[in-house]
Order: sequence, then structure tokens, then C-alpha cells
Amino acid sequence: MSNAANLNVQVLESLSRLAETLAQLDERGDGSSSVDELTKFAASLNMTDSTTTARPSTQSPSSTPNTNLSHYRTLPSTVTTAYTLLTDGSNYIHATSTKYTLVSKIDYIKEGGNLALELQKGIELIATATLGVFDRGSGCSCSLKKYVKQYARAVVASVISLITCFEDGSALDTSNGTVNNIGAQKTGAVWSACDCITRQLPKGNRNAMRRELMVWVRDCLESIEEFEELMEIGTRDDDGEEEGEDAMEEEEQYTEREMKVAKSSVNVMKCSKNVFGIGVESV
Repeated sequence: MSNAANLNVQVLESLSRLAETLAQLDERGDGSSSVDELTKFAASLNMTDSTTTARPSTQSPSSTPNTNLSHYRTLPSTVTTAYTLLTDGSNYIHATSTKYTLVSKIDYIKEGGNLALELQKGIELIATATLGVFDRGSGCSCSLKKYVKQYARAVVASVISLITCFEDGSALDTSNGTVNNIGAQKTGAVWSACDCITRQLPKGNRNAMRRELMVWVRDCLESIEEFEELMEIGTRDDDGEEEGEDAMEEEEQYTEREMKVAKSSVNVMKCSKNVFGIGVESV
């Protein structure tokens, strides 16, 4: 089999290695273990020779053992560059994924393989940006690293899924006599993941931390509502032996002892929600 015939497989293998390394990055870690993870991450960017592209250099991990926040509202140049790479990579993948799907239906092996390399180039930009954000010298918070990692992984996973559907033939199967739109569906998933980076990724430590606090406030509110709904039903009588639907309804009710714990838990969650709310207002 020619080298061209292997391009899609080569790209899948490279992206799969990168996806595994992204998953291992610890946004809350510090010390030598983080340095090791970043080293593996940088190594995973060394794709096949035929797909090497010029990548802006990033600083090596700082020797400082802990993450130091270096910015709040105004982004330093290194972080600004990372966001530019994230946007450029996402836009490139967004446009190339459409071409890949259309061309692969006609010539998946050669032309589709060439476009798979182009998708990989876009992924390399996003991966380089992620590496820059996770560098301890970047001054990025755990919240910011968390969201960059989350959105970067989503793009990589969606591109892997797109290429895989052509590699396994599911996007090319027309045996049932209906229009096969699997490729279009996978392309839509790629678009959605790219749009999350360009439109939803919080910029800077302030916005990232504020969003995470708001998520915690929402979680508290939802938990409080669930507890209060059950508390409104009242307590169940443990002495009775009901059967059927009555017994099932009583299982959803708290006992007298559980009710006391539930009320205390709700009070704690309300206090937590108020604290998080103060945090949101102060950020």
C-alpha cells in the first residue's frame, strides 16, 4: 500500500496519541509531575515528517514549583498569542472539515488523506496553544487551564470521529438505499467544537474563574431545589408496611432522621451558594 493510502491512518494515530496526552494534563498539578506531563505533551506534537509545519515557539516549563497568577484583566503577550493560535486553529479546522467531508466521498484515500493532514495542522495550532497555557510561566489559573483543556479535547475528539467514520466506511455506506449523512453529522460536531473555542472560551483568568464560580452557584441552586422538593412531601412512616405504588412513593420520602440531615444539608448549600455569589460579584 502506498504512503498516500496510509495518510488517514497516520493522522488518526497521531491525533489519538495527542488526545491521550491532553487527557493526562493536570490543570491543578504542580511540581515535577507537571513538568513530565508537559514534556510528554510536547513530544506528542512531533507528528510525521510529511506534516511538519512551522509552529511558534513556547517557553519551557518554569522551574517554579507552583502556578503563579501573572494577570487578571489584561492578558500578557504569551497568553494573547495562545488565544490567537486557538482561534486560528479552530477556524482552519472549521473550513477544512467541510472540504474533507465533500472530497472524501469521492476520493477518500488520496485527496481525503491530504486534507486529513490539513486538519492535523489545525490541531497542532490548538495543541501548541494549550501547551503555552499550561506552561507554569504563563501565569494562567487552574480555571483557565481547565476550560482550554476541555475545549481543545473536544476539537481533537470531533476530528478523530470525523476521520474515523470514513476510515471504517460508515460514512460511505449506501447499501440501505438512503442518503448517508453520517459525514455531515460528524462535520457538524467539528463545527460545534470549533465554535466553542472561538465564541465560548473565557479569555483570561478573571473570566475563567468567574464562569467556574457561576457553575458552582448553579449546581448549588439545582441541588437545593431537589432537596426542597423531597422535603415538601414530608416524612414517611417506617412503621407501616405499604405495598405497590404507595410503597414506591414512600421510598422517595425521608424518614424523620433523614429529614434532619436534609435540612442541615440544604442550609449548608445555601451558605455555600451565598459565598460563591459573593465571589462572583468580587471577581
